[in-house]
Amino acid sequence: MQTILLDESGWNIWEYLGQHYGTALLQFAEKIVVALLVFWIGWKVVNWVMKAVRRLIQSRKVDVTVEKFATSIVSVFLRILVVLQVLGILGIESASIFALLGGSTLVVGLGLQGSLANFAGGMMILLQHTFQVGDYISNGTYEGTVESINIISTRIRTPDNKRITLQNGELSNSAITNFSAFPERRLDFQFSIAYQADIEEARRLILQVMEQEESVLADKDKKVLVQNHGASAIELFAYCWVKREDYMAAGSRIREQVKYAFDQADVSIPFPQMDVHLIQNTEDKETAK
Repeated sequence: MQTILLDESGWNIWEYLGQHYGTALLQFAEKIVVALLVFWIGWKVVNWVMKAVRRLIQSRKVDVTVEKFATSIVSVFLRILVVLQVLGILGIESASIFALLGGSTLVVGLGLQGSLANFAGGMMILLQHTFQVGDYISNGTYEGTVESINIISTRIRTPDNKRITLQNGELSNSAITNFSAFPERRLDFQFSIAYQADIEEARRLILQVMEQEESVLADKDKKVLVQNHGASAIELFAYCWVKREDYMAAGSRIREQVKYAFDQADVSIPFPQMDVHLIQNTEDKETAK
């Protein structure tokens, strides 16, 4: 049984809508379908173009940091063009969009202020060569290996395999430590020996361990110095040089071997201790009796 909506005069509402708006609704539905099709095809084309751009840039042997930054800019630009084309199919002209943006300059400017600052920060990072993809950096709060530098943010991977996204504006305005800026790094050590231990013997053992470590650069200087007279020990400062990729492993091996060398040579490594002297006066002695 078919239900037909009629008003009090018996007028069919659906028939009226079909007669007056059916064509417009059909045309709008066609626009929606075409817009979705153009959007899908345009997104696929942009992805294909980006692959071609990456191959072109890589063939020119451009630095990987510049490559990632440039491709991110091109990708954003092309995708904006696709969106504008889709809006045009739906009947929203680009001129109307720009007019709307122009009439809302202050609001848009305030909304994009952070993004523009991040974009400028990314440009400063590239121009000043602060760091590049593959470098190990620290901003005082986070540290890790740089994975990518985009137009807005920088991604780093921490040693425990976490991904952290940092805003370029903050990075460009903060102190950045780049541990990969040079091919060689200095390994610093602090060792403690007892006051009764032989300093020269301890120095000889530490130097011997560093000379036997294959990762230590032979053409760089190695030193063992007395750093401080601590509360419970003589504190020694030692250093040598290694390739940056050997920094962690070489440091661990040297510390381990120094411990073994000290044990074999009976060079004691002290622990914090305190001498306590009890003084009892005469009055206390009489009271105790």
